[in-house]
Amino acid sequence: MNDNKTVKGTRKLTSANTLTNAAAFMIEKAMRSPINTAEVVKVMRVDAGGPGGMTGYVDVLPLVCQTDAWNNALPPATLYRLPYSRIQGGVAALIIDPEPGDIGIAVFTKRDSSNVKQAQSAPVPPGSFRTFDQADGFYLGGFLDKAPSIRLELGPNTEAVLAAPVQVTLA
Repeated sequence: MNDNKTVKGTRKLTSANTLTNAAAFMIEKAMRSPINTAEVVKVMRVDAGGPGGMTGYVDVLPLVCQTDAWNNALPPATLYRLPYSRIQGGVAALIIDPEPGDIGIAVFTKRDSSNVKQAQSAPVPPGSFRTFDQADGFYLGGFLDKAPSIRLELGPNTEAVLAAPVQVTLA
């Protein structure tokens, strides 16, 4: 980290030399600061709903660091209790819960989604005026992970392949 106590801003030499540049700087600054859209993350902990339960939650760590004005990497903070997705339609589901170390994407909703997490059956008002906040994240997994040893492949030729090196149980 830079020991210099001088405050350094993100303004460039050309940021204020015309009204257009000044307006562009202000708009860019406003858009970057409070808006979270998506982050590449690694799963740190899983609170799984289990095969017979609802989907669970994950704690994730962003893998891209923010930087300060001197381009020093700032350590990311863990995002706690993000609901994760399963492939599900009605009462049928493909249950593959994430595991620690999995890589995925955390996406953040436009408005506070805390009330939706409580009452899932009907539209509800937002829990606050919060927008694009990391507290309103959801986890989508399966990116950049290692090759699977257990898999179900559904091919374009109406072919299905189930590979399980130890055991297959049909219930």
